[in-house]
Amino acid sequence: MSRTIRFVAVVAFVGATLGLTVMTLDAQGTALLTNGARIRVTLNSTPRRALVGTFDALSEDTLHLRVTRESPSRTPVFDILGIPLTGIEALEVSRGRHSKAGRGALIGLGVGAGLGVLAGAAGGCDVNAEPTTGDRAACAAVGALGLGLTGAGLGALIGALSSSDEWVTVPLSSLGPAPVTPPGTTVSHQF
Repeated sequence: MSRTIRFVAVVAFVGATLGLTVMTLDAQGTALLTNGARIRVTLNSTPRRALVGTFDALSEDTLHLRVTRESPSRTPVFDILGIPLTGIEALEVSRGRHSKAGRGALIGLGVGAGLGVLAGAAGGCDVNAEPTTGDRAACAAVGALGLGLTGAGLGALIGALSSSDEWVTVPLSSLGPAPVTPPGTTVSHQF
C-alpha cells in the first residue's frame, strides 16, 4: 500500500471517528427544565400532537406552556396553556438551534472520497498512457483526496444553510410536585 493511500485512509478514519465522538458527547448531555426554556410537549392524543413553546410553570398536576400564535391583525399573541401531566406522552427541552455544517462536511467527504477512488482507479491519471497497478492506486488516492475535500466543502456549505433544534428528552418522572420547604430553611444539593 502506498504512502498516499495510507494517508488518505488515516485522514478519513480520524475524521469519521472525531465526528462520531462529538455526536456521542452531545447525546449524553442533560437537560434542565427552567423557566423560559424552549420545550416540545407531545400529547397523549390521537392523532399524536406536539406543541412547541416556552416553559412557564409547573404545578402539582399541570405543566404551563407559553405559546405564540398570530392574531387576525398579524400581531403575535401569547397564550398560556395548562396541560395536565397525565396528558403528556413526551417532554423535550431544546439545547438550541444548531447548524448541520459538520454533518454535511462528513457526508460530503465520504461521498467525494468514494467517487474519487472509483474515478481515479478506473480512469487513471494520464489518459494517453497505459496505466499500471501502482499508477491506478496513486490516481485513486489523488482522486479520493481531491474529490473528498471538494465534497466536504460542498457538504459543509449545504449543511450550514440548514439548522434545527437539538431536543433532549426530560424524564416524565422528574415532573412530580416540587418539594415544599418551610420559610427560613435552606436547601442545597451537591454533585
